[in-house]
Amino acid sequence: MIDGLAPERWKLIEPLLDAALELPLEARGAFLASACGDPVLRAEVELLLASCARAEGWLTRSAPDLYAGLIAELDTPGAAEGARIGPYRIVGEAGHGGMGTVYIAERDDDQYRKRVALKVVRGGPGLDSQLVRRFVEERQILASLDHPNIARLLDGGVTGDRSPWFAMEFVGGLPLDRYCDAHRLSIERRLALFLDACNAVQYAHRNLVVHRDLKPSNILVTDTGEVKLLDFGIAKLLAQSAAADRSPVTQTELRLLTPEYASPEQVRGEPVSTTSDVYSLGVVLFGLLTGGRPHQHAGRALERAVLEEEPERPSAVAIRAPVEAAAARGLTPERLRRRLRGDLETIVLMALRKEPERRYLTVEQLAGDLRCYLDGRPVTARRNSWAYRAGKFVARNPGGVAAAIGLTVLLVGFGVVTAAQSARTARERDKAKQLAGFLTELFAAPDPWRNRGQSVTAREMLDSGAVRLDRQLRDQPEVRAELLSVIGRSYSALGLLDGSLTAFDSAVAVGQRSGLGDRERMEDRRLRAAVILERGDFGRAESLGRDGLARARRRLGTDAPGVLPELIFLGNVLNGVGKWPEAESHFREALAIQRAARPDSALLEADILASLGHLRWLRGDPTDAEALFREALANRRRMLGSRDPSVGSTQIELAKVLHSRGDPTAEQLLRDGLEVIQGAMGKEAPLSAYGMTHLAAMLADEGQPIPAESLYREALAAQRRVQPAGSATMALVLTGLGRVILARGDARSAEGFLRQALGFYRQNSPTWQYAETLELLGAALTAEGGYRDAEPLLLESYAARQATWGEHHERTEASVRRLIQLYDRWGRRKDADAYRMLLTGNR
Repeated sequence: MIDGLAPERWKLIEPLLDAALELPLEARGAFLASACGDPVLRAEVELLLASCARAEGWLTRSAPDLYAGLIAELDTPGAAEGARIGPYRIVGEAGHGGMGTVYIAERDDDQYRKRVALKVVRGGPGLDSQLVRRFVEERQILASLDHPNIARLLDGGVTGDRSPWFAMEFVGGLPLDRYCDAHRLSIERRLALFLDACNAVQYAHRNLVVHRDLKPSNILVTDTGEVKLLDFGIAKLLAQSAAADRSPVTQTELRLLTPEYASPEQVRGEPVSTTSDVYSLGVVLFGLLTGGRPHQHAGRALERAVLEEEPERPSAVAIRAPVEAAAARGLTPERLRRRLRGDLETIVLMALRKEPERRYLTVEQLAGDLRCYLDGRPVTARRNSWAYRAGKFVARNPGGVAAAIGLTVLLVGFGVVTAAQSARTARERDKAKQLAGFLTELFAAPDPWRNRGQSVTAREMLDSGAVRLDRQLRDQPEVRAELLSVIGRSYSALGLLDGSLTAFDSAVAVGQRSGLGDRERMEDRRLRAAVILERGDFGRAESLGRDGLARARRRLGTDAPGVLPELIFLGNVLNGVGKWPEAESHFREALAIQRAARPDSALLEADILASLGHLRWLRGDPTDAEALFREALANRRRMLGSRDPSVGSTQIELAKVLHSRGDPTAEQLLRDGLEVIQGAMGKEAPLSAYGMTHLAAMLADEGQPIPAESLYREALAAQRRVQPAGSATMALVLTGLGRVILARGDARSAEGFLRQALGFYRQNSPTWQYAETLELLGAALTAEGGYRDAEPLLLESYAARQATWGEHHERTEASVRRLIQLYDRWGRRKDADAYRMLLTGNR
């Protein structure tokens, strides 16, 4: 039933309406803007002013009755395709909301063409005036919000039949949960998108707007991975909430809620605040992580559960969920359960607390804890015990702490020996004192009590140790060299190549100045060469590798087991630069020495088998490569367990081979290996970026370009943070990113990344990957019409691949096809046909 306007409401409207009618049309808007502080009141006056164009009945009906009649006339049946509303032409219907119909429309005037989502209030004989007020309020709210993750208001007005409408940015995409599942996003990527949504909600809260209907269907993700928050249809301005919420909640308002995502206070009809949106975000997060809901009920039972029952723990829901739910997150149900237990589960449950005052008080606090979780830092939802903070430090810095533990053991060992000697000489007592002082200062750094809760990173701890070593232990060269070596390894594990090289340089120099023998410093020289190799100086690494092998053979003997690390390292360098016959010879020799001298050393044998497997894969023998990798993996698992980084790296290499053979188990095997590496070494280690690169390449091959590109960019950002000068791993990431961008048709953007990779290779010694980068850059230039610039690159790529793999290899033939494509587009038919003949002859 239509009640029209309450008398007290009309007392507010009448003087404004009278004053506005006395003004010219063009002056009414400015008047109402200054006279109406209440946007709802202003909307009511504007609606009555708009009706003045209809003269009939105006003089014979009271204004309140006219308002009620006007509301009753706001019936907008489904507009026919092609109909116009304002300057927009309807091209289709997107759906129905609680207040109206949403159409897809296009700007159809001489100004410009733009696709929009056009929302029109739904009318009818039973329409309550609250609906129109809420619609106009939504328009006002959207006009006040300008954020990249919130769909923008573009235009608004009233239709010919007096129906209010507004046009907003058209967002093509999927609901947040469906997007994550469709792209099989990891927990980390899901949290990254969720944090984008939190940013949008937090912005709305800062502008005094509570959304009140947060759910995945109102959080869309575009094809480019951009989050957009939609539908402020039942949003509330906090400035008006106090007065508005004193009145009972109507059944209409209750129907507009989404029960699965409504907070307990919303279900009870109590006042809402920012914590109500926190609760809804908690339900969204619960679903993103588990695929389920906090309460497994419907209807009235759901309302009772929201009000009375504690939500299920996410880990419990995860273990009962279908295998497909865990698989969509790249995990098994058991591994998903383990991932959710602890901090992540605690964060979700704090957001879902029934008492608003016990939840996160702001979305910013919720987002802050999620970022702490992703960074491995303590979260506020957990009790701040010393043990908890210390545990988070260890988990956040596995590489550095592992080195630190080793360093502690080493230092304690030295301390024990030195303490025994100190009973004999004063000089040895001084040694023990200096060593104890160094140990105390270095390992006091991460103490959360001493640092008042401020976390200390592994890098800061290592930097501090390196500085102290320059000042301390100068009269103990052997100890100092050993400590420098430990610091160098720790830097390397964290991907901090410059610091690692400096530490190893110092270790070698200290050994030389102190007369320490080659045997004692042989490992430092090799590890230093390995850092130089990762930095991309392949020529220098090869030279150092040959020198190291010669030194080892002179000192230890040609076939001594002690030469095995030098043989394996040099073989890996030669493998990287494409000198495969010589590399294989070194690996076979190492395998023979190892099996003859140390038949029980399965771990060292696994290193040789893995290196040999990589070589056989590169040379085009996947069957032999698979067998070698499987044997290496079995040995490493037996000796090291399943969580060692070398086990993870072997899984990645085996997965690459299986993927090349079309094995559907390859992707999960690679994801498992990457999780092991990141759990042990962190996301910024070169080995982690290497694994992410190959997972991205696999996803691209499987027709998933969006998650592939996202993974490449994540790996690139991590590498740039720790190694801004570039590295061999970074060049690999740049080439892969260029490839996937080129595949989606953005040749100009791809060109930029590929030129960066090519510049790195040209500055250092080229590897076989150099030819691939040349080919991709040539293809990008071809797509842009830069034929003259593309030709020398593609010819050089073809020559390099021909020399490396031979005329009939698939990589060489790929270069031939790129040349054919170039000459066809260039119009040089004879050159294109000549290469076609070459390709036919190869087959």
